[in-house]
Formats: sequence, C-alpha cells, structure tokens
Amino acid sequence: MNYLIKIEQRQIGTELVESVNARELHEKLQVGRDFSNWIKGRIEELNVLENIDYARMAGSSLYAKIGENLLGGRPSIEYAITLDFAKHLAMVEKNEIGRQIRQYFIDFEKQIICYTKNLSCANTSFGPRANSNTEIVYCASDYVF
Repeated sequence: MNYLIKIEQRQIGTELVESVNARELHEKLQVGRDFSNWIKGRIEELNVLENIDYARMAGSSLYAKIGENLLGGRPSIEYAITLDFAKHLAMVEKNEIGRQIRQYFIDFEKQIICYTKNLSCANTSFGPRANSNTEIVYCASDYVF
C-alpha cells in the first residue's frame, strides 16, 4: 500500500485522534537537524502542548516494557503528533516538500470528513483501508515520493 506518511488513530491526552509519527515526518521533510533537537525546538517555537497536540512514547514496545535500549544508549522517544501540529511543522520548514506534505494532510482531512459523513467519495484514493495486519491505515497514492 502506498502512502506518503502513515496516518493512524492514536490516543493523545483523552482524545482518540488522527496522528502521525513525528520521526517519520522529520525524515520526509528532509530536515537538516537531528530529530531530537528539531522536535524539541519546534515544540517550544510553536507553543504546542503535550497531551493535546502530541504524546511522547518509548521508541518500541520492548523498550517500554524493560525501560532500556538493549543496543546501548538511551531508548529513543517517539512523538505521536496531531495532524494540526504536523501541518504546522510542514509549513515552517518552508520548502516544496513541506508544502506538498501539508497539502497531503489538508486533502486527507477533506476526504475523511466526506467519508465519515457517508457522502459519495467516488474515485478518491483516500479513506481507511485494512492492511494485511488488519490495522487501519490511510493511503493516498497520488502523494508518494
């Protein structure tokens, strides 16, 4: 299945929201800074709030269970971020890829609204689809780099 960035429903604070992995977004945006400094700086700069705009989690379920990285060093911290926060991040990068990613999120939101209202969304490449692992993912083949 082709998609630009995987969009998943995740719990952020008390809400179940559409979200993306900030590390994956960072990679797609081709940011020149390392991820941890980039995300911390953007969180401060954009004045977003934990458990409203993003949630932090251990880098893998294994690390979350034992609290350490078996490969050495500290366990990585992943960030699930709302689509609104993701759009802001894409916008502030001020590059063509950021513009395309932001438009991807805007188009996704339009299509998911259409989908949830049970309107005719014929010929759309957006919408929930179950993959082989039966998890729900959203795809937009028009946006694959």
